[in-house]
Amino acid sequence: MNYKIGIIDSNQKDLIKLNHLLSKLKKEEFDVFSFNDPRQFKYNEKYHVLFLSIVMPHNDGFTIAKKYLKSFPKTIIIFVTNHKELVYQACNIHPFDFIRKEKLEVEISYVFKEIICKLHSLYPHITLSYQGNTYHINIHDIIFCESFNHHIEIHCKDDTYRFYNSLKNIYSMINNQSFQMLGRSYLVNMNKVIKLENNTLYLYNNYTIPINKKNKSYISSLIQGEDFYD
Repeated sequence: MNYKIGIIDSNQKDLIKLNHLLSKLKKEEFDVFSFNDPRQFKYNEKYHVLFLSIVMPHNDGFTIAKKYLKSFPKTIIIFVTNHKELVYQACNIHPFDFIRKEKLEVEISYVFKEIICKLHSLYPHITLSYQGNTYHINIHDIIFCESFNHHIEIHCKDDTYRFYNSLKNIYSMINNQSFQMLGRSYLVNMNKVIKLENNTLYLYNNYTIPINKKNKSYISSLIQGEDFYD
């Protein structure tokens, strides 16, 4: 998956410097967006990580963080500042970390490694390659996987991916109790199940899966127990 990083800093030199350092650290799955004017930042767009300067004209970093986290509480907030005396004022925001601008080159490297670990725990994913392209797929976005003719189709909420692979291997890679094998052809994220009716399993995005008698009894027991739900 592609992670989005936002940087908001009214100091143009500091903004360019941080952007440059991130470009050397980040991998291809990161997209970085910079805002020199806090008023240009859009609160309805999802960012996985926000680097915020604290003291800025028009809007300070604390205010931006509080407002943004109401819509996207999982976003990782990093304050980047010269004003160390303001650090304790951010306690009620619970930022992921602080970076001192005078120590930016040293501290960004350490913090970025921690960010990667946090992102992988928040958004667990599998990485697959096909025909020269590499795909990072968030397992929480997967609705179900289907096997046919030695290929796998992974149906997600926004897209479908096709790979030359086995369902057993995908199941091993996902390694999540919410996913259940249904026969040899389907691997289903049970958190995406809407209902089981007659011999049809109804999933999100209007997907349906035919269910045989053996699997119907098994799925019914899972739904009644609901042990797989987050």
